[in-house]
Amino acid sequence: MKTLLSTLVFVGLAILVGLFTGGRLSRLVYNTARLRLAWLAPLALIFQWVFFELPRMDRHDLVFAGHLLTYGLIIPFMWANRKAPGMPLLAAGLGLNLLVIILNGGMPVDPETLRHLGQPTMYQELVTRGWSGNAVALTDRTFLPFLADRLVLPEPFPARGPYSVGDLLTYAGGFWLLTGLTRLRPAWAEASAERT
Repeated sequence: MKTLLSTLVFVGLAILVGLFTGGRLSRLVYNTARLRLAWLAPLALIFQWVFFELPRMDRHDLVFAGHLLTYGLIIPFMWANRKAPGMPLLAAGLGLNLLVIILNGGMPVDPETLRHLGQPTMYQELVTRGWSGNAVALTDRTFLPFLADRLVLPEPFPARGPYSVGDLLTYAGGFWLLTGLTRLRPAWAEASAERT
């Protein structure tokens, strides 16, 4: 529930920034409706929520496969809309996350960071069995540890982390995309549709 609330706040803030910097809701609606394969983005989020939040699956291989499935859904959407504002940055962030996830069999997370953030269940699972949901314990054998979930946001943020470098790039790209869609003139969407 906290993740969903944070996502709604993020989307709302991005749209507000777009409106306060000269954007219009009518342009947001128009441009969003013209994004190609747009239905894949919410479908990927739903799958991620199902695999990570809804059930407490006790099989890491199924959660890992579900995690990769969400990337399989979002990549065609990003490619089809690669000229959209912020999309290259969003794709770079997701690409870094996908790289470290594939190399390590899940997203590496520092257990001590989880304990510091008050997430005892996930901390205990990482310490005792080495994984929890889509996360694996960050160890000295982790590939590309600097791309792991180890960044913590300061106090006022409702969802403080941990986050990866890829997460921050993804959020920045998503923010840029949403604010940009409020400002783009309809000609952009029509030209984008004609290219494909």
